[in-house]
Amino acid sequence: MPLPRTLNWVESLPSSVKPTALLRQYPRIANVFAATWEDPVALSSYIACLFLDDRGDRKGFAPDVLSELVALRDYHAKLAGLSLEKMTG
Repeated sequence: MPLPRTLNWVESLPSSVKPTALLRQYPRIANVFAATWEDPVALSSYIACLFLDDRGDRKGFAPDVLSELVALRDYHAKLAGLSLEKMTG
């Protein structure tokens, strides 16, 4: 079940990257995204783990969820890059 913080996080996102399928199908993963969104290192590490099959038995994500994960990853990377430019600029 998504946590209240997760629902607030989803509402704060642009509609183009709102993870509705992720929220429905994998609320636990959405909760982790919300909890680590402000920590680029932690979130990047978590995303990498989601795409890595180190057990050999993962089925993978449904196309709609995978699409949302990629969109969130790219959106977050863009935000983190902009923040880094502001901090160093």
